[in-house]
Amino acid sequence: MIGLSQSGTAQSLITSEDNLLGSHMKFYNSINSSDLEPDNSYIIHRDDNDLLIGARSDNWNTNVWETTDSSEYVYNDNNLLTEYQSKRYENNVWSNYLKTNYTYDIDNNQILTISLFWSNNSWDNYSKDTSEYDINKNVISRISFSWDGVNWVNSFKYIYEYDLNNNPTLQLVQQWDGSTWVNFYKYEMEYNINDSRLLTLKQNWDGVTWINDYQYIHEYNSNNLQSSRLKQIWEGTAWVNDFKYTYEYNVNNLQSSFLRQDWVISDWINKTKMTFEYDNNNNLTLGIQQEWDGTTWVNLMQNPMEYDIYNNLVLEYFYVWDGSIWINDFRFIYYYDIISSYSDLNPIESTMKCFPNPCQGNFTIDFSESNFEINRLNIYNSVGGVVYSKDIQIVNNRKPTLITTNLSEGIYFIQAVSNSGDITKKLIIKY
Repeated sequence: MIGLSQSGTAQSLITSEDNLLGSHMKFYNSINSSDLEPDNSYIIHRDDNDLLIGARSDNWNTNVWETTDSSEYVYNDNNLLTEYQSKRYENNVWSNYLKTNYTYDIDNNQILTISLFWSNNSWDNYSKDTSEYDINKNVISRISFSWDGVNWVNSFKYIYEYDLNNNPTLQLVQQWDGSTWVNFYKYEMEYNINDSRLLTLKQNWDGVTWINDYQYIHEYNSNNLQSSRLKQIWEGTAWVNDFKYTYEYNVNNLQSSFLRQDWVISDWINKTKMTFEYDNNNNLTLGIQQEWDGTTWVNLMQNPMEYDIYNNLVLEYFYVWDGSIWINDFRFIYYYDIISSYSDLNPIESTMKCFPNPCQGNFTIDFSESNFEINRLNIYNSVGGVVYSKDIQIVNNRKPTLITTNLSEGIYFIQAVSNSGDITKKLIIKY
């Protein structure tokens, strides 16, 4: 039994009677500090390969846990996700909700994704994606379809191009007008000699030509860590500053702060900033967000974190500033089963470092402590979908590698595929 007791009032129980798949589990409870009672729990199950195979959400209702939904994951012999299915629990009855099937080619490239919704006691088609790849396993085209009740109908087409180092240089989006593909918008990217992105340019199609929309300009320090990111907006004849982020790092190359400033008339004006602290094991222990009131920095939120002896996150607090003191907002409590760390199941886990974490879409991975070959890097979202995939071929070159993405805020999982097994790390993206 794994339990939580808060002020002697509320207790959440996980027992063998839960009939959930797997034997290795994690879950957290977010607790409303005003009444010190649990709010919800999320139970995660992984197999012996540390693959996510099941999850369940429960809400706390006065004095009892009420199950709300669950999800299950199925993999092929190559540990690639082939099916995701979610269910909802209402009136003591489980009902199907969403199912997604994934198909791969002989090179393990994901070439087909089909999502279905449960309706009238059967699965109905909802969306479909097909993908094509080059010889380097880079996706070069992807077509999205929607279901009209009878047939699959073209929706969007994505076309990708890459440089000689397999960095994406073009993402072109086209929209189906009923008879042909029509340009919609595109991104163009440029890189420096370290494969760090220098420029991201977005343009929109006006029916005749491409019109500038906005661009991001990136700068880096001597360690190839991003030091600034500037956004500019096209005003018809010239680029105009919009906002910029400035990043600082500690001696361990972990992000220690970032500052956002907005361009107002002709000057940069402070907006918000975040500062971060770490323990001796480089675990993030504190994040503080502040806002500029015109003359000084004012506290907004702080997020302390605590870890066990295996560097597992066990407590995560969130406080808000009321003008004079920090007030409890909510907190997460993380529980682990008898496997003290998934590194115990896979000892190569500790050989991959990822920083900064949290990041703003760009992060560095470091395999300097490894002695095996890295073949591919995948990033999964919180429901197991692949959102980024790239061959990186790290064999003898152990220097840190910068990974640049356009992912939105959220929790992701980085998977490095090696000749000795897969390595998975949690990644948080927060802008």
